Amino acid sequence: PPPPPLALSPRQRARMAHLSDATLPTGGFAHSGGLEAASQLGLLGGGDEAVRRFTRAATHSTATLLAPFAAGACSLFSSPVGKEGPSPAQWREWEALDTALHAQLSANGPARRASAEQGRALSRVGAVWLRQEAAARDLCAAFGDRGANPNRAPHGATMLGALCALLGLPPQVAAEVIAYTTARDVLSAAVRLNLVGPLAAVEMQADVAEEAAAAAAVAAQRGVANAASSAPLLEAMHPCHDLLDRRIFRT
Repeated sequence: PPPPPLALSPRQRARMAHLSDATLPTGGFAHSGGLEAASQLGLLGGGDEAVRRFTRAATHSTATLLAPFAAGACSLFSSPVGKEGPSPAQWREWEALDTALHAQLSANGPARRASAEQGRALSRVGAVWLRQEAAARDLCAAFGDRGANPNRAPHGATMLGALCALLGLPPQVAAEVIAYTTARDVLSAAVRLNLVGPLAAVEMQADVAEEAAAAAAVAAQRGVANAASSAPLLEAMHPCHDLLDRRIFRT
């Protein structure tokens, strides 16, 4: 069953809203989540309902795969970080999470690149956002330094989970933010590709994001061992983005 509703303080609610806000410079709007490839390959279909179905499938699949990693990383850093930073054991556990996610994404080059790019962006955002909190600021910068090495890039979900913890947010928030921002980014891409109007996208996001948030919360409870995508056709189609002759989005 899904977890009970969260009881957040006003400060936590404000931080959750800011973390989900479209103005946060994480680069999410540079990616279509496979929508551009689906459209150009003729696999999307026509009309608003085709976009709704794609968005629902993509958001649910992303949420069930990434939410456990985001929640796991959040739980790992839930204790306040001291001046000395995380313990070696915490670093090892976080790197194991990030490596496991990297392996999950290894067959989908565009999704893996999008995840790494957004992870690096989140590390920069965190370092600025938490600049008054030296230990948290330095930890975000350390994540970014590790991201300079392609073999140790901070993926978006594991970086988001760590940042949620540093912001004092619980793991369920990390999972729900994954679901919300995925729906938001796919539908933003649909509007810019002229596949759906902006007003129709508002209603679709309200419909899809709520459903996906519930799926993300359940997936987070099940843990990383059960993390998996749920849309195999989308997974097979997304890598075709790199073969498109003309494209607007990076992935």
